Amino acid sequence: MGRRIFRAGRMALALAAIFTAPAGCIDADELEDLIDEVGDELEDLFDEIQESDPRLILLPDEAVDRGNTVIIQQDVEIITVVNEQITVEELPDLTLLAFENLSGADLYVRYSVDGVVQAVFIFDGETLLLDYECLDEVELIRQEEFDPFTGVFIDGFDLLDGLFLNDVDFICGDALIFTFDEFGPTATVEPVEL
Repeated sequence: MGRRIFRAGRMALALAAIFTAPAGCIDADELEDLIDEVGDELEDLFDEIQESDPRLILLPDEAVDRGNTVIIQQDVEIITVVNEQITVEELPDLTLLAFENLSGADLYVRYSVDGVVQAVFIFDGETLLLDYECLDEVELIRQEEFDPFTGVFIDGFDLLDGLFLNDVDFICGDALIFTFDEFGPTATVEPVEL
């Protein structure tokens, strides 16, 4: 069984001013203030940012029995404090993926970046932030739900219409936010222009 992915609009954050201001108009202090403001806005979007590196999480037995493993490229940075881990120098060269879990269950999500399959585990009520080098495409593939208290498998769905392309759905320097809510396998995508 599959579910379609709902696509929401773009949300522009304060840092867009950096790339549109005439050269020399923003000094170092103003730039740092803008970065802090954007970091605060991103952190305010989420109730709780997941601090656990998904590569180190012990998956529930039923997830392991289903053959699920966490797969993330080793050069991907897990973002736990936006203001400290993202710098203006790297903004134009990154794609920030955010997996926001509001589903009421722990989630195992399989996706691909530039054709390479990845998979993460996101705790209920938390948002996992991953800093990739600029991506050409992101595709959501599958979502599986597990009881957050017992680890028992609840349900799984293939995610349809889950392909997001650079220069169509997002650009380098954007955050792509996938929100999984209590209605099941529906994902809301909100590219955030940094």
